[in-house]
Order: sequence, then C-alpha cells, then structure tokens
Amino acid sequence: HLAMFEPFRDDRIPLIFVHGLMSSPATWVRAMNALRADAVLRKNYQVVFFYYPTGFPITYSAAALRSQLVKFQQPDG
Repeated sequence: HLAMFEPFRDDRIPLIFVHGLMSSPATWVRAMNALRADAVLRKNYQVVFFYYPTGFPITYSAAALRSQLVKFQQPDG
C-alpha cells in the first residue's frame, strides 16, 4: 500500500519511494529526513512510501503498485 506522513497535497509533487526486495520502507528514513529538512524540497514535494511484502512474487508486487498508483491519481484516492 501507499503510505504518507501527512494528508495528500495537490500543490506538491509526490516522491514515491519503493524499497528493495528483502527490505522495508525503513531503508528510506535517512533520505526522507534529509528531504523534509530542506525547506524548498519540503514546500514542493511530498514523500510517499510503497510498502509490499517482500516474500511475494515481484509480478504480484508490481501489479499492486500499479493498482495503488491508479487509486492515488483519483481525486478521492
């Protein structure tokens, strides 16, 4: 699923972080903290994480990401 730390803002560009196999969104904590510490980046971008179980086949996870991105782009997504 897609997870955000703050409500969606349509005035910001979403940066979607996808962790690697045998990993988790925690791998992005330092990058997220650096992005949020920069006032210009914080004003223009919004961090979004895609979390998926790493034990599932990659094709399943890719399909789940595609489905979540479609929902994310919908106005009530």
